Amino acid sequence: MKQFNIRLDEKKHENRFNYKTRAFVLDGETVEEDVKKYQGWVWSSGMLDIEKERIKIIIRSDGVASEDGNVPSDDQLDPEDLITRGDDISDIELEKETSKEKKDKYRPTFLSPNAITLSDDIQIVIRFYGEVDVIHENFDYIHCTNSYDYHHDELNLPSAALTAIINKELIYSGSRYPVCSLIRLRKFLKRGWHINAGQILKMSFQISQLELTDPVVLEDQLVGVDTMYFLQLIGDIEKQQKNNENFEITNDYILSIIDRIFN
Repeated sequence: MKQFNIRLDEKKHENRFNYKTRAFVLDGETVEEDVKKYQGWVWSSGMLDIEKERIKIIIRSDGVASEDGNVPSDDQLDPEDLITRGDDISDIELEKETSKEKKDKYRPTFLSPNAITLSDDIQIVIRFYGEVDVIHENFDYIHCTNSYDYHHDELNLPSAALTAIINKELIYSGSRYPVCSLIRLRKFLKRGWHINAGQILKMSFQISQLELTDPVVLEDQLVGVDTMYFLQLIGDIEKQQKNNENFEITNDYILSIIDRIFN
């Protein structure tokens, strides 16, 4: 975080209210003490709603929307402006950032609440930790379950994972974040992968069990995928709820605001 914030300072990164863009680390065990160190910043309840066993990266940028409410397209954004996107960064953007001359290897380039992406094809996922089998319980697609034990120099390649990779077939094994998994699907389809209807139905069934009208649940589900856009959705919901205690999230409201943000 210190290295990344130094880079932001060098580029004089500011949000649209002329405040510095800043990345923070909050530990669920000490979140109240952590926040006290950052005087002058306003924290929403959703940012501070962290499980005790979780570590969360918070990027305070207030979004990238212009004053007219429009979101710039990817080709209008410098890679530094993509710090909140995490998993959905394109390969081209990463390669462009990695190929720059006179840059240190493995420097922090992109951040999301759940992951730190370094240059030279390294990503540190901080959302889950522990033994391999415990971590994989939270992963969505079978092809993600290969692993390497650095300490014992052991490479584990489950046959199901290898088969999925060879065939470029997406097999959904269940996830705590089915909304994220569904959105991530676009990336794999662009890369030539395929998926059958049954796998999509698995995701849809899990999504149906979520209370997505709760902003905290919705934010947690959307972390790591096009976050700069979805944070505007979360922010608008929280604003409406703050200004009107009788405000209800309806299908028409969600459809209209999503169309406004993404079009």
